[in-house]
Amino acid sequence: MLLLAAVPLSAQRRGYKLGYTPKREVRKVGAKDSEQWNVTDSVKQGEVTPVMSQLHFSGYDKNQNSTTESLFVSNRCDSTITGFKIEIVYRTLDGRVLHKRSVNQRCLLPAGETRRIDFDSWDRQRSFYYKRSAPTRRGGNPYDVVIRLKALRYFGS
Repeated sequence: MLLLAAVPLSAQRRGYKLGYTPKREVRKVGAKDSEQWNVTDSVKQGEVTPVMSQLHFSGYDKNQNSTTESLFVSNRCDSTITGFKIEIVYRTLDGRVLHKRSVNQRCLLPAGETRRIDFDSWDRQRSFYYKRSAPTRRGGNPYDVVIRLKALRYFGS
């Protein structure tokens, strides 16, 4: 009887996390034979600049109490997209830049389909909200975003 009670306790102490990869096992993601970068305009410091019409961004949202931002991404290419890099510029309603950052997002987005993408918010203090989101009673600051597509990865057709 004692042996059965000890087995579950030792299994609980290990604390495994799903999807955890130790840093020494992380490998750099490079262009494989089955994947290719879409080069259209120019190459700057190893980045590839795609045509903005290949992806359509809509439905951006971030509530004041939220720790994540979300947006809808529509694939207008003929191939499945496996990842993209966007630059997001956060601005006050009068146009002053609050923050700018790049987001690398892995996804599996088949041709002609739309998916919702979630990523961590830039607003760690939860004092801002997107201008089209509902304001809270705490009284936050509204902002607007400008999203630019910087790089695109897709399966070759």
